[in-house]
Amino acid sequence: PTASPTPTPTPGPRRPAPPVVAPAAPTGSFLAPDGDAARRRWTVDPGLAPPFAFAWKATLPGRAGTVLAADGRVYASHVQPPGVAAFDAATGRKLWTAGAAQTGSYEIALAGGRVVVSDGAGVRGLDAGTGAVAWTFATELAGDLAAADGDVIFSHRAAGGSGSSGSSQVTLLDAASGRRRWSHATDDTDRFSPPAVAGDRVYQGTVCRARALDRRDGTQLWSREFENGCAGVSTYTGPRLAGGRLLIPGMALDPADGHELAVLPMAPRSVVGDVVVGDFGDGVAAGFDPDGRRLWSVEPIRTGYASGIGLNGTFLLADDVGLSAIDVATGKAGWRGKRLGIDSNTTIYEPGLPVAGAGVVVIPHERELFTIAPAARAPAAPLKARARQDVISYGHRVVVTGRLGSEFGGVTPLSVAADGWGRGGFRPRDAAPTESDGTFRFSARPARFTRYRFDAVGAAAPKVVRVWVLPRFAERITRGRSDPNAITSRVRVRVPREVRARGRLLALYVWRAKARRNVRVATGRLHGRRGRFAATLRFRALRTGRRDYLLYCVAGLDRQGMGGGIRLDRRCGRPRVKG
Repeated sequence: PTASPTPTPTPGPRRPAPPVVAPAAPTGSFLAPDGDAARRRWTVDPGLAPPFAFAWKATLPGRAGTVLAADGRVYASHVQPPGVAAFDAATGRKLWTAGAAQTGSYEIALAGGRVVVSDGAGVRGLDAGTGAVAWTFATELAGDLAAADGDVIFSHRAAGGSGSSGSSQVTLLDAASGRRRWSHATDDTDRFSPPAVAGDRVYQGTVCRARALDRRDGTQLWSREFENGCAGVSTYTGPRLAGGRLLIPGMALDPADGHELAVLPMAPRSVVGDVVVGDFGDGVAAGFDPDGRRLWSVEPIRTGYASGIGLNGTFLLADDVGLSAIDVATGKAGWRGKRLGIDSNTTIYEPGLPVAGAGVVVIPHERELFTIAPAARAPAAPLKARARQDVISYGHRVVVTGRLGSEFGGVTPLSVAADGWGRGGFRPRDAAPTESDGTFRFSARPARFTRYRFDAVGAAAPKVVRVWVLPRFAERITRGRSDPNAITSRVRVRVPREVRARGRLLALYVWRAKARRNVRVATGRLHGRRGRFAATLRFRALRTGRRDYLLYCVAGLDRQGMGGGIRLDRRCGRPRVKG
């Protein structure tokens, strides 16, 4: 069905103006381009909190436009080609798609069981469950939408308008049926302000002008133009409501009559409680009170492009390489993570606006929707870890590198536990953080054979890395004066003090690659104490192949956690040992 525009009703006796009320409390849904009817870009869902982990990714037919999240679903508009797609918020499974014949601005809002779409052809209501067209409203150049209690409100040019004075309107439709309840003519021929709603008042405001309308019938309650004009200042952010103030770019107004209360040194981007988050340009985010007094400021991770969203008591700041959860009370950054789909070598671009709702955070980037969720609820992330060398000499360090997650990693504490030889089980070590891409690096200096267990919130399973520790050998070789083939090797051996090595057999073997066996060359008894031992070995010079080599072992040290975990450690001293 098509909802045809109807004449504006002739106003009767003026009813009392609706009272100024505070906006409704935010919820765990994101229903319109700026979140809620008050345009605060603020979601409250105690279960939606960092640390986050990657949940799913979806690719749209065109560049992402508006993203909404509510009632267990994620809705996204796209352009080039235009359309709308719906996804299951938990799994990312595509539920439906709806195309469009018109290009240009493509905004959506959710109200009355409809996904309301504004585009170059007008406004349409799609069934939120199926994507089927429920109604259409013909108009031109429809602007941003506001959704409030089953109503949808927007600015637009009246059908057939030529751009002259009086051709622009603010219209309120019933979202379920598409029926127009009222339209209010304005003189804004080229600057449509996104509406904000609180109670029965509809507000519009840019740096050019501001007004308040009665939501019940469209009657204008007050209007004000500003002396500074519109030149050179962005009007896109529109009004926001916070702390009993109507916030527009550069100004805080009294919502009762529109008179100026304070000058704001920034454009308000989000409202979290009574803290207004805005920016000064170059991506510097700052927190203010509703009267413009600065509370804190935070620079982006790398460049001047930044956006964000209020999430519970934090502001999730997104720049072109990272995410930061900033406490709005202090301005201190807590959890940090990497922006999905972007690495440090990616060309700088203006990031898409993150959206929080339906238990997930959605971050649009080009044609893709990257979705994160609390690590405890997200699909289990793979945890990879390996030692650069799993056999080391006593006194040397082992370095373990790894990665948490396949596509997303946050600076999440990595749990590390060590089970050293004779310790009787894993004992916790200091937690190590992951880098912004999920990678980590851990180093230690184990004295004997040790197992290291790595784990993290959201990991599919812990990863255990085994490290073997050899005695440290140092040798000095001399040849006989009268017989150059007579070799004397004076060997020093270093082990932990608690290792009993005195009197044990030190053996020298040659690995014969062709025969794939170790052949004993010489032996000697160790003497010394407190981890420092020595022995002297005498033997005749050997003829070796290119792949043959010499190696030492100490009999019985494998039972004290010293060795490379090979057969030679267990059979040290025998004439021949297979490889």
